[in-house]
Amino acid sequence: MGFGRSLGRRKINQGIMRREFELFYLLFPRILVFLVYVTGILLLFSASIVERISHFRIFENIFPVTLIEASHFAASLTGLVLIFLAEGLRKRIDSAYALTILFLGIAAGLSLLNGFNFFEAVAFLALVFLLFSTRGHFHRKGSLLRMDYSVRWLASSILVLVSFVALGFFLYQYVDYSDELWWRLEFNAGAPRFLRVALGVFVLLLILGLSRLLSLAPPKFRKPPEEVLKKARGIIEASGRYSAWLGLSGDKSFIFSKNEKAFLMYRVNGRSWVALGDPVGPRDEWKEIIIEFRRHADLYCGWPVFFEISKEHLSLYLDLGFNLFKIGEEAKVDLKAFHIEDPPFRDLRQAIKKFSEKGFSFELLS
Repeated sequence: MGFGRSLGRRKINQGIMRREFELFYLLFPRILVFLVYVTGILLLFSASIVERISHFRIFENIFPVTLIEASHFAASLTGLVLIFLAEGLRKRIDSAYALTILFLGIAAGLSLLNGFNFFEAVAFLALVFLLFSTRGHFHRKGSLLRMDYSVRWLASSILVLVSFVALGFFLYQYVDYSDELWWRLEFNAGAPRFLRVALGVFVLLLILGLSRLLSLAPPKFRKPPEEVLKKARGIIEASGRYSAWLGLSGDKSFIFSKNEKAFLMYRVNGRSWVALGDPVGPRDEWKEIIIEFRRHADLYCGWPVFFEISKEHLSLYLDLGFNLFKIGEEAKVDLKAFHIEDPPFRDLRQAIKKFSEKGFSFELLS
């Protein structure tokens, strides 16, 4: 009995440890996103506001002041870029992952140049190592310039930038402004450095903002020509999927595979690109069409959405970086035994009456 209880406790402890490890494995990428975001903030502030005077004295006879000032300017802008990349990492975008590693490496080199700060350099490289260990989490395709930023990220980033500007003006409020401040290059001249970085941050934000404003608008819907519908009909007939016939209603757009053996039907509503069901055609053609569909949506800064996909193929969408949401229910009704007048369907009759009064209508397509 004692051995059995001991074995049972061991299995319970192993189960708890396994769940804790799985939870940590899921949360770890989010922790890295937070660390990248904080790294960007520290670089933005420290490179342009914090003065390392003791370190500068070491450099006065080694490097020219122009190189040191350029490194501070580059480090601050690198911090701003990392703040933006953190949101791409949160969305698990692969290009954000690659660029984050690149800019963390640049930040490590700049930290050495900005006063032989080995602690910062080692910290940045350690963060790069941690990102390498979670490579599989960042696999989604997407456009960084056209991705949507969360309200939380926008609010926190605006607060960071406002704090950066406010702190800079507070620290250097007693420095008399003159045009020559912009061109003054000195090891311990914090005010000119702050002004140059603030201008660089503003220009970089302006470029990013204009890139979004000038992004392409979603294409206007045009009824597909008859030859396209004819081509889709042939694929539908070969697939045997009854729901695919909705593609011939004339109110949907199509994306065909390269060999035109399969297609995907969709409609654009606002920024949502909604595909109806799985692609139609041979299974080995689906991945190509889904990737192409997502590329089209990314090009116009849209959200690719698949409605009513089959549960047998969920893994394909998960592998391609999509999230799953359950919407509504599906039911099969025996129409021979169904009578709307029966007492159990009183709530249904009231619902039908309510929608009828609002102008809705129901039609059975045979």
